[in-house]
Amino acid sequence: MHNDSWINRILTDDPATQIFATKTAQKLILQVYIQSGSANTEIVGIHDTRLKIKVAAPPIEEKANKVLCVFLAREFEVPKSNVCVSKGKLSRNKTIEIIFASH
Repeated sequence: MHNDSWINRILTDDPATQIFATKTAQKLILQVYIQSGSANTEIVGIHDTRLKIKVAAPPIEEKANKVLCVFLAREFEVPKSNVCVSKGKLSRNKTIEIIFASH
């Protein structure tokens, strides 16, 4: 499944995405599993109860987190400043917060 398909499923509240995505009108919380050091940055499926994303950056000095946030900002069409790793900055298991509307 391509990135667009996953993004569309998340944004349309597909029941299959409820295990890793919590959405309100203003924000989206994603539970993700990261595989860093990949050739491409892409959504590849589900790992346990998390959305699995391959990241084309090493897990050094938070480079993978930065690439992940830029990727998700582009995919969800929000400013980079609206995407952050709220938990798990040094872990493969992360909680990502994406703000859709400014407060």
